[in-house]
Amino acid sequence: SGAVIHVEEGKGVSALSGILNKLKRSKLKIVTMDMVNAYYSWINQEFPNTKIVFDHFHVIKLINDKLNKVKRKVSAKLNIIKQKAAKGFAL
Repeated sequence: SGAVIHVEEGKGVSALSGILNKLKRSKLKIVTMDMVNAYYSWINQEFPNTKIVFDHFHVIKLINDKLNKVKRKVSAKLNIIKQKAAKGFAL
């Protein structure tokens, strides 16, 4: 139906335990959530055929974090190469 079935505060699986029976009766097809591993595991265990859609904010944050990590590594390697090159050209 596209209706919101439940919204709960908290970050643990305990925040979901009270809604389990209601969700099972709803024949859940799609769940949107942030990327908390406990939620993902719980949904996969209780509703193995349900599609999971992650919150776009968290997906973009994860991608940006990974890209920044790669940029820092590349930058550090380039600095080492520059230092070695500068030593080779010292008078």
